This record gives sequence, C-alpha cells and structure tokens, in this order.
Amino acid sequence: EVTPDDEVVRNAMRVLGKIVGEGACEQPSGYKITRWGQDPFAWGSYSFVAIGCTPEDMDALARPLDNNKLFFAGEHTNSEHPSTVHGAFISGRRVARELLVTWHGHGEDQDRSYDMIAYEAEWLPEQSSCALCGGRETGGMEGGLLGPFKAGGGSNRIIFVHANCALYTPEIGKAGSRWFNISKAVRRGRRLRCSRCGQNGATI
Repeated sequence: EVTPDDEVVRNAMRVLGKIVGEGACEQPSGYKITRWGQDPFAWGSYSFVAIGCTPEDMDALARPLDNNKLFFAGEHTNSEHPSTVHGAFISGRRVARELLVTWHGHGEDQDRSYDMIAYEAEWLPEQSSCALCGGRETGGMEGGLLGPFKAGGGSNRIIFVHANCALYTPEIGKAGSRWFNISKAVRRGRRLRCSRCGQNGATI
C-alpha cells in the first residue's frame, strides 16, 4: 500500500526476469498499481457473492483468455472459497500450475486441466462408456458422462468419464470447475485389477 510505484514495478520486473530470462523482458510501456486499502470503492474488502450469482459465474472469471495467453487468479475466481485469503492462495497455485502446463507442455502426462463446464458431453458415440468404471449409464449415481478427452500417453484415443467416477478417483484434482489428471488416472487404472470383479481399470 505504501511502496512507491517505481519500486513495485522494479520488483515485478526482477521476478519476471528470473522466470523468462533477464534479457527477454522489455520495460513495460505502462502499468497500473492497485491499492485496495485506499480505493474508496473497495477499502480493502473482498468480493462477495451477489444475489443471483452462481458458482459457475466465478468459474467463468477464472477461465484463461486468448488461447491461454491471459490467466486470472484471486479469491473471486475460486468458487469453493470466495472472499477468503486461502481462496486467493489456492487460485494462485492453480494458475501457476496452468502456466507450467502451458509453457512446458507437461499436460499430457502431468496435470493438464479441463474446464468441466465446457466438457459436459452433448454427443456420445454409440456404445460410449466411462473410461474409469466401464459403465454406460448417464443418469444414475455415477452422474453424466463428461468429455471427450484425449487418452494421452501418446494415444489419440478419445475417452469419456462419469462425473462422480472422476470426483472420487484419488489422483484427479479439482480447482473450481477445472479438473486435473483425468488421462493420468485412466492410464493408471489400466494397470490395476479390481479385487472383487477381477477386471482391469480399478481407480476408486
């Protein structure tokens, strides 16, 4: 709140230089520094869920723009923990992970994320089934089928998963409407055998 503008810019550029390389950063043509504690429209307050607002609205605020060139973090982008310090912290970790995936291409085998709002399956090829449980039901306790997703691991195969199968699979992470490690969970399941039915694919 009290640090001079030029010092804030200097510190930000120093950190950015460490990330992308000292010679790769040009000085900004302009900047805007927020001081929420002094802003008469904020006075240091957090966002709040307005009447008629839904978690999907906050998930929409978290979506990257321009083909993953601009990312957004902050407690207002965390539909599970809005208006909290830890919500802001969690959102920052989410965006850092998405940046790593975007810059270094680790999404296939590490933690590529999908916005589940955009992946509710509107069409299903004949005989489609959940890649986690093998079931074809689309309205029971398993939830609807989500997808299509790429199977990953060098395969171009298309897969679908039940919403609740993904929710209860240990390695699939969730941050707002974005889920991680779906393809990784499916590949891991193929190496496991269910102790009850003897079939490969157990993940839950």
